[in-house]
Amino acid sequence: MRVGIYLSGLGETFTHETAERYAKRFARQWDFFNVDEKATYDIYTDKFEYDKQHQLACNRISIVESTNGVSKVVYKIYEYSYARILTQKFKSKNALSKSWLLFLGVCGKLPSMLWNMVGHKGPTSYDARFRSEALYLFLLFFVVSLGIIILLPSALTVLISIVVQDEWLTKWVALQTTSIKSIHNILRLITNLTALLILLMPGFNDSIISLACEFVSASNYLEKGSTKQTIHGQMDMLLEEIVKTEGGDCEVYIHSYSFGTLISLDYLFPFGTEPSERMKRHFKGLITIGNPFDFISIYFPQFFKGRNLKMKDTLNWINVYSLSDALASNFRCRHDCGDAEYSFDKEAPRPINIEYEVANVDMNIVSQFFTLYSLRAHGNYWDKDDDGQSCLRLVIPEMKNHLML
Repeated sequence: MRVGIYLSGLGETFTHETAERYAKRFARQWDFFNVDEKATYDIYTDKFEYDKQHQLACNRISIVESTNGVSKVVYKIYEYSYARILTQKFKSKNALSKSWLLFLGVCGKLPSMLWNMVGHKGPTSYDARFRSEALYLFLLFFVVSLGIIILLPSALTVLISIVVQDEWLTKWVALQTTSIKSIHNILRLITNLTALLILLMPGFNDSIISLACEFVSASNYLEKGSTKQTIHGQMDMLLEEIVKTEGGDCEVYIHSYSFGTLISLDYLFPFGTEPSERMKRHFKGLITIGNPFDFISIYFPQFFKGRNLKMKDTLNWINVYSLSDALASNFRCRHDCGDAEYSFDKEAPRPINIEYEVANVDMNIVSQFFTLYSLRAHGNYWDKDDDGQSCLRLVIPEMKNHLML
């Protein structure tokens, strides 16, 4: 039996896609490549418990092929939701702390963003156009993170109102050189402007919180290894239960998108430890879609260093990218299509490259810059509708060619 484990991207920053919707697209494209016109494909979803002690469960989606009244399960996809683990510690903080951590995180990265804009040279194809757009995005993050500075006057206004109403405190403040009424009026103006901003941008506060949660949590994972042991440990438990359920001869393939591709590579080629015997025996393939390797290697340069490569000879690695996508890596020294020329390590396996493009866009570079088109293209590997075409149209035949299906 061949089964897959699906890891999505994050929510606001990296487009989230459920395993069920991924499985629907997967089944649809599988149907298109079946020469038997009478065959039909359906999916069935159920809960799969892989750790009873901690009540850990995931969605299991079975792809069922029906031909001439006979049905059989041809593939199963297990959803591993790492996002909750990645962000749960950060979510426990109050809104003020979240905004402040976002502000500090962006400030900490801006120097390297500015330096890499003009000074970075390396083997990757992450060209100046993408670096400049990434810098522009970080500057937008910086502006959004200033919400903490906007929110502070609101709190100070309340405190000052209390002070003004207290006779003893008012006499004390009157002795100070700065007029409390002037400060109060200025803060009231800022508070009113903040209210106007929230009125014009209804999701302003929610966007700050979501962005802070994902950006800071992802940065902590990449730089400090925060939550890594929990995420990898639960993947170990999921794999163990899959093998018990599907049999000792099952083959397991990881399907991953965006930030999920980094979790997958980190798990299969770990730092400071080595893969388990069960991993070596059962993992046979990796599919990465929109893998941001080039971006990470520039702005988090230590993440991929010192990796254990014992899995390199057991895996087929398929990598889907788009030249329009500023985050996706083609693993080539130039910004063009073709076979991969390097990997995350000199001895690491090179992926089987698949280029997927939605449109032949020749947009004005200024328009492209300010509309963040290259970054928004990171979500172009499928539409929101489950019955639309997707990059899986190219993935299915490649998996069949390499005996992964």
